Amino acid sequence: MQKIDIISEFSLIRPYLANSTSWLEENIREMLWGMMSEVHSIKQRLKSEESLSEKVSRPDRNYTQLNDVTDLVGFRIITYFEEGVHKVGKIIEKNFEVDYHNSVDKRQNEDCVSFGYRSLHYICKLPEEAASGSSNIKCLRFEIQVRTILQHAWAEIEHDLGYKSPIGLPNQIRRKFSRVASLLEIADEQFGEIRTALKSYENTVANRQGLQGGAIDKVTLTEYLKSDTVLQLDHEIAGLLEVKVEESLFFPDYLVAIYNFLAINTISQLNDILIRNKTNILIFMEPYFVFTEQNFGFSKSHIGDIRKGYSLLLLGFLILRTVKDLEIETIELATHFFKKVDSVENHGEALEVARSFVKMTVIH
Repeated sequence: MQKIDIISEFSLIRPYLANSTSWLEENIREMLWGMMSEVHSIKQRLKSEESLSEKVSRPDRNYTQLNDVTDLVGFRIITYFEEGVHKVGKIIEKNFEVDYHNSVDKRQNEDCVSFGYRSLHYICKLPEEAASGSSNIKCLRFEIQVRTILQHAWAEIEHDLGYKSPIGLPNQIRRKFSRVASLLEIADEQFGEIRTALKSYENTVANRQGLQGGAIDKVTLTEYLKSDTVLQLDHEIAGLLEVKVEESLFFPDYLVAIYNFLAINTISQLNDILIRNKTNILIFMEPYFVFTEQNFGFSKSHIGDIRKGYSLLLLGFLILRTVKDLEIETIELATHFFKKVDSVENHGEALEVARSFVKMTVIH
C-alpha cells in the first residue's frame, strides 16, 4: 500500500476513531478511579492526517498498511511516582489485550541520557466495544504511555529543544544532557523514598506510638485534633455557639504555623497547655469574636458548624494575648504574628490589627 493509500484510508475512518478515543478515555478513567490520587493527568490524542503523513514518509520506517501504525490513537498517563507507573501498568495489562511484541518497558533502558523516555509503552488491541461503528477499525491498535511527572517534564523540554535524542549533538551538550538526566533520575527515586518514609511516619503516629512526645508537625497535629481532649472542648465551644462539630479538621497547616510561632514544640506541651486553659478559652471566646468582627467583619453569627480542632485556634490566640506581661511587648509580638502567620503583608496594617487585638481581647 502506497503512502497516499494509507492516508486516504485513515481519512475515511478518522471520525470513527474519534468516537473510539472518547470511549477509551472514559473507560481508562473508570479503570484508574481507585488510584486517581496517584495520577497527575490522563491525556489523549488522535493523530492528524499531517502527522500521519510525516510518519509514513520517514526513510527509517516501512509502513505497508495502516495497521502498521500503532499510535493512531494515543494516551499518556502521568503519575506522581514510579510506584504509580507500576500500578497503572498492571491495570492496563488486566483490562486490555496487550501486544507485548510491540510494547516496551523503557525503564530498562540503560542509556544514561534517556531519563525522559524511561516509561512504559503499551500497544493494545482496540476493544470491540470501542470499534463499533466501523468494521474497518477493528484490527487497529492504540498506544498507552505511562511515565512519572518528572520523566514527562524531561521529555517535554527535550521536545521543545527540538531533540528527542542527543545523538548527533556536540559532546559538551551531550554531557549536559547526561548530567541533567542523572539529577532528575535521582530526584524521581528520592521523591518515591520520601513518600514511603512519610507513609511509615503517618502509620506510626496513627498507632499513637510516641504521639504525646512527638514534635508538632502536620502529621502529629492532625492526629491530635482527633483526641478526646480536643473533641470534648470543641463540643463545649460548639454548644455555646449553638452549632455542631463537623467531621473535617480545622486547617492543620495553619495551626502548625501558629504553634511554631508561639514556640510550642511538642504535642505533650500543647496538651498540657490546653488542659490548663479550658476555662480561659471559653471566657476568651467573647472578646475574640468582638475583635474578629471589628477587624475582619467576622462575628459569631457567621459561624456555621465548626471543624474539629477549633479549640486550638482559640487557644493559640489566647496564648498570643497572654504570653507577654507588658502590653507594648504584646503589640510587637502580635504585629509580627499577623505578618508572619496571618499574611498581613503591610506593617502598618499589621500594627493596627495588633493594637485592636490587644485592646479588644482583654480578659477580665
